[in-house]
Amino acid sequence: MLVLNEIITGTLKKYNYNSKTWVQVMELNNSNVDRADSQRQCTNDDCFQIGGCFSATMNITLKIPPPLSVFQVRGCKITLVSSLAGAIGVFFVTNASRRGRIFTLVCHDSVAWTETSSYRDTSNSNNAIHNVLASYNGRLSNTAQGWMNELFLTRFTNLYIGCATGITNLLTWEYFNTSQNIFDVCNSEIQFGIDADSGSGDTDCPRDFYKYLAEVSFGFVYATPETGNLTLGQFAESRWGVAEIQANEIERDSDDFADYNCYMRTVTAYGTDAGGNKEGFSWAITPQDFSTASMFDIVVENNPFLDGSYQNELAKGNSGYDFLGVIATNFYQAFHRPAEIVQQGYGFLVSPFKCTVHGQHTFHLGQKVLIHYVDYDGTIKNHDSIITKICWSLYGGQTIMCCGGDSRTLSQTLQNSKGDKVRKDVQNHCDAIKRRTVGLSQAEYDALENPDEHTLYCII
Repeated sequence: MLVLNEIITGTLKKYNYNSKTWVQVMELNNSNVDRADSQRQCTNDDCFQIGGCFSATMNITLKIPPPLSVFQVRGCKITLVSSLAGAIGVFFVTNASRRGRIFTLVCHDSVAWTETSSYRDTSNSNNAIHNVLASYNGRLSNTAQGWMNELFLTRFTNLYIGCATGITNLLTWEYFNTSQNIFDVCNSEIQFGIDADSGSGDTDCPRDFYKYLAEVSFGFVYATPETGNLTLGQFAESRWGVAEIQANEIERDSDDFADYNCYMRTVTAYGTDAGGNKEGFSWAITPQDFSTASMFDIVVENNPFLDGSYQNELAKGNSGYDFLGVIATNFYQAFHRPAEIVQQGYGFLVSPFKCTVHGQHTFHLGQKVLIHYVDYDGTIKNHDSIITKICWSLYGGQTIMCCGGDSRTLSQTLQNSKGDKVRKDVQNHCDAIKRRTVGLSQAEYDALENPDEHTLYCII
């Protein structure tokens, strides 16, 4: 089943460096857009995670009149809206090719601007974010509360972009109403302070700090499709309601539903106290039935927002475990609320699925979804889950899915990214080498009768 009455509207704009504004080049509609598809997600494809910070992508083929060339169209901003799917997003052209006047564009949304690996050197103190964070930490007082650091991070991400590209004030942070947070972690007792040591020594990439911020908030950072602004999203946000999909809206042979739910086995928050010592707090559950559930762990550690708050709590004479306990218990309880509470709209189920939907639906990342589908025996069944990935294509509907993992076939699913794992593995390897290393003079080494073959000797 193909939907042929989909109407798209949008604009293509180019940045004017003299006026420092975006100037419209052309309007986009069904007559000049041949093909278009987009993808946005808040977790990896093979697991459920917190702290996701992914850039949405779009591929679009359209006819662009002269005088724009491939070189001129790169960096342009595209806004696209569908009459069926709502706002597709606000994107920036990162690559382009053409044949005649038919252009094929590869685009990313504004989250891509927070990744600074391709920017020019950021080591000098004028634009290195870790130096900015360190100086900001010195001004952070015990009265600083709430979400001020998101705006702060966005301001200095704009500094990165301005230094590298000349485009000023590109990103805007969309205020997040903490009263909609079902996890109750954004209260007046928790300060998202940034420790100067952790902030300056871990990374100088703004995207990492957005990821850390989303991690301690049990959510994800994304660019809103309507405006392109950065914002914090959280799973099962009440303002989105429940997306209900009927069986006749699902494309035939596109549905795939897991027969199990993903449950959290443990959630652990690790922080660093004022003395640099690692402390942790965990909540754990004893699995009742491995045959009908996938069990996984959530670990929050090496997070400068968490470590900064933890040290701040200790500095005020409070127990750091109180802070770590809030981090661990709230997320744990959100996963394991009683069934009757879940039915009232609080909490959520994580159950993997994938299906292509045709119809008028505006889906949101992290939104609760109730799907009525036809099983193989012809009966109508229901599937309750959340949406962690949305793929849209012009005239092709929307493919939505929940990215889960089954611990019966995988060892377990973790929230850590591949980069996090590599860093931890390297650090553990260095620590192991350090423990095996013994510094000796040449004379002391020569005096050894039976050197331990498992020990590394450093002649000093």
